[in-house]
Amino acid sequence: LMAADRDWAQPGFIMRPRTVAVWRLPPDSRRFRTALAPAAGRRDTGGAVVVIAFDDREVFRQQIDAGVFTSEQAVDKNNVCDFGIPIDLDISGARRLTVTVDFCAPGMINAAVRLTQPIIEK
Repeated sequence: LMAADRDWAQPGFIMRPRTVAVWRLPPDSRRFRTALAPAAGRRDTGGAVVVIAFDDREVFRQQIDAGVFTSEQAVDKNNVCDFGIPIDLDISGARRLTVTVDFCAPGMINAAVRLTQPIIEK
């Protein structure tokens, strides 16, 4: 399910900690693009660890929390520039894409992560 609303101008979907999403990739797939951000945007007080893997080979791992937003990013009242970390990965030859969202380090507050405009390009 992908939707845009007043808080997020671009469509996307939310994944909570302890969630795994797996996609089979068409043979002619070339790139996976999205942006990762806390689901509550800059106001989020928690975070989660996101792992992206192709054919069980980890290619990205990072904690996603409100710290992913930089002071240089322009922000308006609707957070339309709160896009987070842009992801652009080469998936040529991969057969399976896995996105895992897991808990942060012990003692931290855990929160959902938003994937904005995820797309598999041919």
